[in-house]
Amino acid sequence: MAITHATSSFPLKGTNKELEKDIMKKKLLLPLMLALYISSNSVQAEQKTATSKKVAPGPKAQPQTPVQKQQPPSIQETSAVQKKVTLPEELKLDPEPEETKSIDNNEDLPNRISSKLSTKPKFKNRKAFTIDYNTWYEVLKIKDKTNSTYSDSKTHYFGVGFYYDYTVYEEKYGYAISPGIVTGNAQAGTQGSGEYYERRIPWLGYRLGGRLFFRANNRIDIGPAFIAQYKTTKWPEETQYQVMPQVNPQYFIYLDTRWRISYPLELIQSFGVHTRQYALVWRLGINYTLN
Repeated sequence: MAITHATSSFPLKGTNKELEKDIMKKKLLLPLMLALYISSNSVQAEQKTATSKKVAPGPKAQPQTPVQKQQPPSIQETSAVQKKVTLPEELKLDPEPEETKSIDNNEDLPNRISSKLSTKPKFKNRKAFTIDYNTWYEVLKIKDKTNSTYSDSKTHYFGVGFYYDYTVYEEKYGYAISPGIVTGNAQAGTQGSGEYYERRIPWLGYRLGGRLFFRANNRIDIGPAFIAQYKTTKWPEETQYQVMPQVNPQYFIYLDTRWRISYPLELIQSFGVHTRQYALVWRLGINYTLN
């Protein structure tokens, strides 16, 4: 009996040790399990809060294709597009431009040059007022009443003229017309010669002049001039002498020169002849431009 009790008590002693070991293991594993459980719960809670903050997902974005650099359209493509596009009449601001002709095509070159020249004004005009001093000599026919003989008396005319001058000119040439009136005094004969003698005899004349000129530069004009004149002189009647009436009209031919002092002022100096008397004529004046 003692032997069996001893053998039975020995295994119980071992089983208790094993139970103690198991209990110790469980005691050790229990806090580890609790820590793992708590940590897993906290991770799940964090994931839930993060997903709750997220916005509801929109439609799926399509994958973007890589952008390729577009080459600029060629001239032919752009012209084709321009031909296809047509705007309504109310939206058209300007008419379509005409096709430009190639430079190599010179068939229409003379017409283009002539059209450009025709648009540019070729001639210019100038209006002016002229005042001048005139002097010349004439031969006066005198009749002696006592013996009915005729003699020639040299007569000196001098006076002042007033004219309206209208000039048309281009770059190198021009012409002008100048109507006017001239008046002054005349003197006939020589004092103390015993022949017909009178001085300070008033006269009045009407003139129409014209000239052609060459423009040497922007300041100097030179050319021929012509004046037609109708003149009346009040010669006094004497008992011995009678003055024969003079022939009208009279004509003068000049070489006319003009020099522009400033823009409105022009100096005139002319030398010429009386066509009926072949006597020297001199003219000096000022031309004032009005435009």
